[in-house]
Amino acid sequence: MDGNKSNGDSGSTGRRGLSLGYGVRENESQAELYIDFGAEQEARNQEVFNQFLKERASIEMDFGGPLDWQDLPDSRGCCIRKIVEGGYRSPVDEQPEIFARLVDAMIRLDKTFKPFIQKLGS
Repeated sequence: MDGNKSNGDSGSTGRRGLSLGYGVRENESQAELYIDFGAEQEARNQEVFNQFLKERASIEMDFGGPLDWQDLPDSRGCCIRKIVEGGYRSPVDEQPEIFARLVDAMIRLDKTFKPFIQKLGS
Protein backbone atom coordinates (compact mmCIF):
# COMPACT_ATOMS: atom_id res chain seq x y z
CA MET A 1 0.00 0.00 0.00
CA ASP A 2 1.26 3.44 -0.76
CA GLY A 3 0.02 4.88 2.55
CA ASN A 4 -2.21 7.49 0.93
CA LYS A 5 -5.87 8.15 1.54
CA SER A 6 -7.99 5.24 0.33
CA ASN A 7 -11.55 4.94 -0.87
CA GLY A 8 -13.27 1.61 -1.16
CA ASP A 9 -16.29 -0.59 -0.94
CA SER A 10 -16.90 -4.19 0.07
CA GLY A 11 -19.54 -6.88 -0.09
CA SER A 12 -20.28 -10.30 1.29
CA THR A 13 -19.00 -13.60 -0.03
CA GLY A 14 -22.02 -15.25 1.55
CA ARG A 15 -19.85 -16.36 4.45
CA ARG A 16 -19.57 -14.38 7.68
CA GLY A 17 -16.06 -13.08 8.24
CA LEU A 18 -15.05 -13.07 4.58
CA SER A 19 -15.67 -10.07 2.35
CA LEU A 20 -14.64 -9.00 -1.10
CA GLY A 21 -13.71 -5.38 -1.51
CA TYR A 22 -12.24 -2.68 -3.68
CA GLY A 23 -9.74 -0.08 -2.59
CA VAL A 24 -8.68 2.92 -4.68
CA ARG A 25 -5.73 5.06 -3.61
CA GLU A 26 -3.85 7.84 -5.35
CA ASN A 27 -1.63 5.67 -7.55
CA GLU A 28 -2.89 2.11 -7.16
CA SER A 29 -6.07 0.17 -6.64
CA GLN A 30 -6.87 -3.29 -5.33
CA ALA A 31 -9.41 -6.07 -5.31
CA GLU A 32 -9.20 -8.06 -2.10
CA LEU A 33 -10.57 -10.88 -0.03
CA TYR A 34 -10.60 -9.62 3.56
CA ILE A 35 -10.70 -12.07 6.47
CA ASP A 36 -12.14 -10.69 9.70
CA PHE A 37 -14.44 -12.76 11.92
CA GLY A 38 -14.74 -9.95 14.45
CA ALA A 39 -13.42 -8.87 17.82
CA GLU A 40 -11.35 -11.44 19.67
CA GLN A 41 -11.29 -13.72 16.61
CA GLU A 42 -7.68 -13.09 15.58
CA ALA A 43 -6.83 -16.80 15.89
CA ARG A 44 -9.74 -17.74 13.60
CA ASN A 45 -8.69 -15.06 11.10
CA GLN A 46 -5.15 -16.45 11.02
CA GLU A 47 -6.41 -20.05 10.82
CA VAL A 48 -8.53 -19.32 7.73
CA PHE A 49 -5.72 -17.28 6.15
CA ASN A 50 -3.34 -20.22 6.71
CA GLN A 51 -5.85 -22.66 5.19
CA PHE A 52 -5.93 -20.53 2.05
CA LEU A 53 -2.15 -20.13 2.15
CA LYS A 54 -1.73 -23.93 2.02
CA GLU A 55 -3.59 -23.79 -1.31
CA ARG A 56 -1.63 -20.79 -2.61
CA ALA A 57 -0.21 -22.46 -5.73
CA SER A 58 -3.62 -23.75 -6.78
CA ILE A 59 -5.36 -20.46 -5.94
CA GLU A 60 -2.86 -18.38 -7.89
CA MET A 61 -3.02 -20.78 -10.84
CA ASP A 62 -6.83 -20.53 -10.87
CA PHE A 63 -6.63 -16.74 -10.50
CA GLY A 64 -4.18 -16.46 -13.36
CA GLY A 65 -1.25 -14.87 -11.57
CA PRO A 66 0.34 -13.97 -8.24
CA LEU A 67 -1.58 -12.40 -5.39
CA ASP A 68 -0.37 -10.31 -2.46
CA TRP A 69 -0.86 -12.36 0.75
CA GLN A 70 -0.96 -10.21 3.89
CA ASP A 71 -1.44 -11.68 7.36
CA LEU A 72 -1.37 -8.11 8.78
CA PRO A 73 0.18 -8.82 12.21
CA ASP A 74 -0.66 -5.31 13.46
CA SER A 75 -4.35 -5.74 12.57
CA ARG A 76 -6.89 -8.32 13.60
CA GLY A 77 -7.75 -9.23 9.99
CA CYS A 78 -5.84 -10.65 7.03
CA CYS A 79 -6.18 -10.03 3.32
CA ILE A 80 -5.35 -11.52 -0.03
CA ARG A 81 -5.32 -8.95 -2.80
CA LYS A 82 -4.50 -8.10 -6.37
CA ILE A 83 -2.90 -4.70 -6.89
CA VAL A 84 -3.78 -2.81 -10.06
CA GLU A 85 -1.61 0.11 -11.13
CA GLY A 86 -3.46 3.39 -11.28
CA GLY A 87 -5.73 5.20 -8.88
CA TYR A 88 -7.80 8.33 -8.43
CA ARG A 89 -4.87 10.59 -9.34
CA SER A 90 -4.38 8.84 -12.69
CA PRO A 91 -5.26 10.82 -15.82
CA VAL A 92 -8.99 10.77 -16.51
CA ASP A 93 -8.52 9.13 -19.92
CA GLU A 94 -6.73 6.17 -18.24
CA GLN A 95 -9.37 5.57 -15.56
CA PRO A 96 -11.79 3.44 -17.63
CA GLU A 97 -8.97 0.96 -18.33
CA ILE A 98 -7.85 0.99 -14.70
CA PHE A 99 -11.37 0.27 -13.50
CA ALA A 100 -11.83 -2.44 -16.15
CA ARG A 101 -8.68 -4.17 -14.83
CA LEU A 102 -9.91 -3.75 -11.26
CA VAL A 103 -13.32 -5.26 -12.05
CA ASP A 104 -11.65 -8.12 -13.93
CA ALA A 105 -9.44 -8.80 -10.90
CA MET A 106 -12.50 -8.84 -8.61
CA ILE A 107 -14.41 -11.24 -10.86
CA ARG A 108 -11.42 -13.59 -10.97
CA LEU A 109 -10.89 -13.29 -7.20
CA ASP A 110 -14.53 -14.15 -6.51
CA LYS A 111 -14.52 -17.07 -8.94
CA THR A 112 -11.20 -18.39 -7.63
CA PHE A 113 -12.03 -18.26 -3.92
CA LYS A 114 -15.65 -19.45 -4.11
CA PRO A 115 -14.83 -23.19 -3.96
CA PHE A 116 -12.21 -22.67 -1.23
CA ILE A 117 -14.67 -20.65 0.86
CA GLN A 118 -17.30 -23.38 0.45
CA LYS A 119 -14.84 -25.98 1.76
CA LEU A 120 -14.20 -24.08 5.00
CA GLY A 121 -15.58 -25.59 8.17
CA SER A 122 -18.12 -23.53 10.09
